[in-house]
Amino acid sequence: MEIREVTSKELAPTLEAILDRQQLAAGFPQEEATSLAFGLYQEDQLVGGLLAKISMETAHINLLAIDETLRGQDWGTKLMAHGEEAFKELGLKNITLTTRNYQAKDFYEKQGFDLFAELADVPKVGITRYYFIKRLA
Repeated sequence: MEIREVTSKELAPTLEAILDRQQLAAGFPQEEATSLAFGLYQEDQLVGGLLAKISMETAHINLLAIDETLRGQDWGTKLMAHGEEAFKELGLKNITLTTRNYQAKDFYEKQGFDLFAELADVPKVGITRYYFIKRLA
């Protein structure tokens, strides 16, 4: 046995197969991870959006951003509401996301998300990473 450096492209299929077998052995059927993406357009220009990965009963919002010239106009709130409705229609039970102290912590709290963890000085000294969850009714 030896440890060698490999590319993500080489390694990912093997690790996914191992994790799929573990999930199946634990009694959870295999599911293909999917994603949902919603773009915000100003005329024909893409100016923001929401990207989420769906796994089992949870949507994890990987990315949410609005062009800085459009902030403060409730577009983030509208995107979140649109995403939440789509997640509910899919029968999902949870939404998770992370943000950093210089990003949108207050925004997510206003959207009804609960802070469940924070890590100071991650990924760098002076930055705090916040972890949020919202349970869908």
